[in-house]
Amino acid sequence: MRFSIVLLAVFLFANIATACKCAPAPSVLLSYDAATTVFMGKVQSIQEVKYQRVVTLRIIEAFKGAQVKTITLHTGSGGGDCGFPFVLNRSYLVYASGTLNDLGTNICSRTKGVAKASPELGELRKLRGPVSED
Repeated sequence: MRFSIVLLAVFLFANIATACKCAPAPSVLLSYDAATTVFMGKVQSIQEVKYQRVVTLRIIEAFKGAQVKTITLHTGSGGGDCGFPFVLNRSYLVYASGTLNDLGTNICSRTKGVAKASPELGELRKLRGPVSED
């Protein structure tokens, strides 16, 4: 009986005990190389879908792989799942991985609010190279 209660408690509180743990963020160069897409964008919508958040951003500036006007990506819903806490109408520097139809990011990437990103924007512009004007 006592074993059953302990086992039940473990299952009930497993999500509370689980926490997202990230290694120290790699350099801008390593993060850029590892990401499929790197861009600055403004959040247009956020939807909760099956324990995750689906976020659509309007591209402000593309650094790698984001040659479209909007991108939709997924992230966890927060808490212990490492989901990034995007806020509607705010702008972010996003490092995303996956295919264009299945991009994702989390708090363990270098994704951050634009206000905290200014030191690395210059590095990203150098990595991207000159932008062609069409």
